[in-house]
Amino acid sequence: MKRIASQFLATLLVTVVCNAAFSQVVDRPIKIDEMLWLQLSDEPEHHMKEAESNLKAGNLSGASHNLRKAIVFLRIDAANCSGSCKDALDYAADDLLALTHRIEKGTPVRTIELERAFARAEHAIAENHCACAKESWIHKRNELVGYRMRAAGLAIERAAKWSGEELDAGARTTVDETRKIGASLVEGKDFVVDEIGKGLTSLGEGIARTGRRIER
Repeated sequence: MKRIASQFLATLLVTVVCNAAFSQVVDRPIKIDEMLWLQLSDEPEHHMKEAESNLKAGNLSGASHNLRKAIVFLRIDAANCSGSCKDALDYAADDLLALTHRIEKGTPVRTIELERAFARAEHAIAENHCACAKESWIHKRNELVGYRMRAAGLAIERAAKWSGEELDAGARTTVDETRKIGASLVEGKDFVVDEIGKGLTSLGEGIARTGRRIER
């Protein structure tokens, strides 16, 4: 049921917000309820998986369509943030768009090229979730911190998987701890303030370390 609801919200968002130019640069912030947006946090991964499956099956139009949908989510996130997170998201979207153009022109695209681009996209997503978690922590929006931390941990796992790399021991420990902390915050359980701060710092370091391994 949750997946169906998310698909409906995602379809509505793409149709209403992006229309025909949905994979081009979004040059202004788009106001979306943050909790609603977080319900769609799995959508980029879903469409990237579908695109890979389409490409392997020779369904070029399907691959293109799903890539463009994934790009939408990157563009909207980029439009709603700034600094290095915005740059990384825009770069990842541009990377996917370049591959999309090649597919649409009939130029061969290797699966490994998609996977490397997907790894960079998920890493950019993880960075943004982490930055948003830190911002929410400053403003004492604990539930949002929890959701963002969990989403960041999941995204960095996906980034490592797409790149063919395993999370190193430190990053694995960080992701596991991040899930526990995130769950406590989402569920409104008691927490130690210092643990949240340390968890956010450790999460950022794990994301950065994994990013360096992906780019090797």
